[in-house]
Amino acid sequence: MEHPKEQLEELKRYCTKLKSVPEGGVTFLYLEELRLPTGCTPDVCDALLCPVPRDGYPSRLFLSVQVSSPYTRNWNVTNARIAESNWFAFSWNVDLVNPTLAQLLVAHLNGFAKQKMRLHIKLMGALYDRIKQDLVRPHPFAAERVGFVFGRMGSLEDGGKLILLTRYHTIPDAHYVDDPTVGARIGPDAMTWAMQEVYRGRPVREGIFHIHLHGHGGETGMSGTDAREIPAMIPGFRSVGRDAAHGVIILSRNHGSGWVWLPGDTRLLEAGQISVIGAPVGVFERRLTR
Repeated sequence: MEHPKEQLEELKRYCTKLKSVPEGGVTFLYLEELRLPTGCTPDVCDALLCPVPRDGYPSRLFLSVQVSSPYTRNWNVTNARIAESNWFAFSWNVDLVNPTLAQLLVAHLNGFAKQKMRLHIKLMGALYDRIKQDLVRPHPFAAERVGFVFGRMGSLEDGGKLILLTRYHTIPDAHYVDDPTVGARIGPDAMTWAMQEVYRGRPVREGIFHIHLHGHGGETGMSGTDAREIPAMIPGFRSVGRDAAHGVIILSRNHGSGWVWLPGDTRLLEAGQISVIGAPVGVFERRLTR
């Protein structure tokens, strides 16, 4: 893909050298010694701008190092191998209509300076236990299990959003597809059921969340396969349940992370906290950046 010459010239103002880097059918833009916003450490590093959809985001900015900034960010890509180098990226969704390359770059850099909306997910301890007990069960051929959990959205006093999870659906063994390239893949029967449930939940604005478990302890995040496969499910749910929040939740043995698409908002928002109320009590905050 060729970019307009005037846009490339404008982009050069932000770095010492600019060049195109083709990789895997995508033309990345390599920015040598990109100047970062005030408060970042380091204040200069190399970067790769991906102006097309990748990893479930409309665009991405990869950096040569994991940058420290005034606000903690979720570095959900670490040591990604692109053009024979390792790159890092944090979760930041840029939703602009037909931006220039410079506008796209600046919108990504703004992610270092902007505080995100507070997003809190809650569920009862009994529901949390049921989910974990189901997800750890062995499957006849899949390497892991997945499920669907449903919830409703409310508002917090500071303008943030609360997602209250209320019920869980176990996906039957027969609704999995035998695909050794991924940990688990569900088939059309499971997706048809999920779409029908989203439709039934429309009167109370009940949303659906894809959920699965990573078998380690501590904070977790989306793997490369997760980021590539799971967000692709969400637009179908949003088209049916337009007034509900939908998303993805990934648990570890003792922690959890969540991502939410709010009604009328195309941005992928990360939950700052998941709280388990009642026995067992748990508060899972996003501190470590992955």
